[in-house]
Amino acid sequence: PDPFLAHFEGPQFGVEGIRDLLQVQDRPLFFGVIKPNIGLPPEAFSDAGYQGWVGGLDVAKDDEMLADADWCSLERRSRLLGLARRRAEEATGARKIYLANITDEVDRLRDLHDLAVGNGANAVLLNAMPVGLSAARMLRRHAQVPLVAHFPFTASFSRLRNYGVHSRVITKLQRLAGFDAVIMPGFGERMMTPEQEVLENVEACLAPMGAIRPSLPVPGGSDWAGTLEAVHRKLGSVDFGFVPGRGVFGHPMGPQGGAASIRQAW
Repeated sequence: PDPFLAHFEGPQFGVEGIRDLLQVQDRPLFFGVIKPNIGLPPEAFSDAGYQGWVGGLDVAKDDEMLADADWCSLERRSRLLGLARRRAEEATGARKIYLANITDEVDRLRDLHDLAVGNGANAVLLNAMPVGLSAARMLRRHAQVPLVAHFPFTASFSRLRNYGVHSRVITKLQRLAGFDAVIMPGFGERMMTPEQEVLENVEACLAPMGAIRPSLPVPGGSDWAGTLEAVHRKLGSVDFGFVPGRGVFGHPMGPQGGAASIRQAW
């Protein structure tokens, strides 16, 4: 009810705001998870991201497992990827987003947001449940860029039949907390999520919720150019993010070819 919703800000940007940032209105938004997801130094990681952007990605992102590691610090990684993003925008004439993972201890989140954004990240990712929904609300009030949630730890709440919390409730809570996009387990065997549950989580992002803006649903898991048509057909809308990892960055023609294959599939 509206008196309950009035206590929450919800997304600052939401679907329309992210579309406006990218100036993309009539198709899904194409994300890519830079791979290898852990182990690369910042130089190689940023080069892969650049290739993906030039090939046609809208968003190149840190993996949810890649945080502020000594061998790939957020400071250097975000600086190099911020520069690479601007170069890709100049090369393509299209706007791009670098989505930096700032998941960390709660008392570091605002500082890491400021560091990443100052270096050129124009969206930030949080592993919502490990960090906590209250921490997400705190960051929402501070953030200058879209906040994107990832799904680690949700299975422990939602997988046991008749116990815990259904994933659609967790999705609604993430939307209320202020996430502009919610990456969630998608279709296919790897994610072990029934198709109906995926659809319920997508609906939880987009359904009317008083004055709370919609969040962009980003269902993913082992997607590539060959799965795009089925995802679009099942969702029945273009308001979603499509988020391959190896489907772009493990492509036999390299990340640029992998990203181009997604655009060609669309």
